[in-house]
Amino acid sequence: MARLYGPGPGDPPPLVWTNDLGGLSANDVEDRPVGELYGALSEEGTGLIRYLDISLRSEAKHVLVPIGHARIDREATPPRIRLRAAAHEDLLAVPEYEPDRTDLDAGYQDRVKTLAIAGEERAPYLPDVPTMRELGFDVIGGSNQIIGGPK
Repeated sequence: MARLYGPGPGDPPPLVWTNDLGGLSANDVEDRPVGELYGALSEEGTGLIRYLDISLRSEAKHVLVPIGHARIDREATPPRIRLRAAAHEDLLAVPEYEPDRTDLDAGYQDRVKTLAIAGEERAPYLPDVPTMRELGFDVIGGSNQIIGGPK
């Protein structure tokens, strides 16, 4: 089981990897093809998808994209994944994710830093991470949307 946070009280549930959704093309915010949807990380008990595993075409690497940062473009033929804010260059800076691992180790978590939470309140599992409003941005998103980047 993969875990991006914790373990500790108030942590999200453990995440499990699946490739049931694989195969859709993934395009960046500028609609450039950047890779392919390889799989997803979902909550173990509920199946709620948290992250998409994108296999990049230009690099032999996978990156995790929070589900709130992607959408399905049903107008395209065939349908594809559109990343809402990331350009190809941004994805190259994201630390590599290895889908064959059973756990996301502390080393991976240390290379990724959450910069802000887009919810109205700080997340209980990331108490030191400010909200976008605390940083002076009038942005409110879903309770699980985060702004992250390489450390």
